[in-house]
Amino acid sequence: MRYILLLIISIYLIKPAYNQEVNIKGLVIVFFTEKIPSFGKDTDKFYCLDSIRLYSSRKVFPLYGDDVQNEIFLYKPISNIHYHPQAIRFTELYCLNKLDNYLHQGGALFEKTDNPNNIYIAFNIKGVGFYIRPDINSIITDSLFERLDKQAILFYDDYHTETCPKYINKKEYIILSEDFKSAPITKKQKYRLRFHGSNITKFLRYGLW
Repeated sequence: MRYILLLIISIYLIKPAYNQEVNIKGLVIVFFTEKIPSFGKDTDKFYCLDSIRLYSSRKVFPLYGDDVQNEIFLYKPISNIHYHPQAIRFTELYCLNKLDNYLHQGGALFEKTDNPNNIYIAFNIKGVGFYIRPDINSIITDSLFERLDKQAILFYDDYHTETCPKYINKKEYIILSEDFKSAPITKKQKYRLRFHGSNITKFLRYGLW
């Protein structure tokens, strides 16, 4: 009986380490970098969606919230979690045309004077996410690099230009579920981030159309 009790206690203590669903609260910043394509367009600007970050409790987590972002996550969840890969698009603070991969319209867009080639989307968030930790509650995808190489070759063959740079993330990250609420950033946050409102209302996303 004592051994059974110890086993139950051990399972109870180990279980949180493998638990994926977590409550999240913090600031989301989406980073876009201007991209000049080799095929050239004089009037239109293109931007790569570099990454999405969650700033929470003095920590920064990569956030998987849109399947057109160029940050690639090396690990995938062990369990079959149910989430929408484009969940973040369903807030107007991020995007108004939810299903368009090529054109981005609307959202809480900002710029920085000292970084004119970037634009940012920023808002506060509260909800549910899935906390992915390599070798604890996720497994490595061995074929990732091969898939990225094939994607780059196909994009070059079709459009005669290169893809957006890829960033491989091997550390912990959060997958955003559909269960979240968003709110605009405050004046204090704008001041601290040195953000000012952008005159851009829509732009072309490079690399995925």
